[in-house]
Amino acid sequence: ARNLTYNRYWNLISTRNADKSGADYSPPLKYYDFPLKSGNSWNQSSIETDIKSGKKRTHTITGAVDGWENVSVPAGNFRAIKVSLQTEISDPNTGEIIRGTDVSWFVPEIGRSVKSITSSQDGKKRIIQLIGYELADRK
Repeated sequence: ARNLTYNRYWNLISTRNADKSGADYSPPLKYYDFPLKSGNSWNQSSIETDIKSGKKRTHTITGAVDGWENVSVPAGNFRAIKVSLQTEISDPNTGEIIRGTDVSWFVPEIGRSVKSITSSQDGKKRIIQLIGYELADRK
């Protein structure tokens, strides 16, 4: 199991793995820059600190709000705003730079992404989709 902690803006604060490894991000990784409006963009750098070794890497994100699209996932059909990220992780200890992309579809009515497609420089893709949800009363 892997636990991810986000702030109220869906920006990543930390990761924790079953083997007690993980990372903290300062400032939190900015996956979204609200309000999400077509044409908006942002750039952000964050320091990732490995909680076991203390080693640090720099994450740089360039984000863009692409516009509204219809998206179908196991949880249903949604009108969502598409957000595209270009990511770069640089390791000052090794000089390694890892680049990738993350495209997600955020649905304001349920307050979260319903689909995300990530790809890395080796060409591997991962698709994450919402399979179900239940809205709490918002009184």
